[in-house]
Amino acid sequence: MAISVVNVVWSFTAVGTSGTAFPFGLSTYELLVGGSLLVLTPVFYHAMYRDAGGIRDGDGSWMPDRRVWVGGGVLFSLLGVVLYLNPLTHYVAAIYLTQRYRKTP
Repeated sequence: MAISVVNVVWSFTAVGTSGTAFPFGLSTYELLVGGSLLVLTPVFYHAMYRDAGGIRDGDGSWMPDRRVWVGGGVLFSLLGVVLYLNPLTHYVAAIYLTQRYRKTP
């Protein structure tokens, strides 16, 4: 959750102000995008945690470690926030889904 908060705050400071009545000059669109990031980033990692557990409990040969994928993804997203002011969640998702496709029947 802290990663999302940092990302939203940094994104808002990087975006030009629109002169609205919202704090820091935020527009309605910026508030909606920031709010969705606050909600969807933790939801994505929770879904990945549950999916990795389901794959691990299945009959396939691939046994993904939840801590590696979710913990690594959160650290990778934090690195993205620090370096690019934008989470790199989509890269974690692409790598995970590629591995899932290749290693599950």
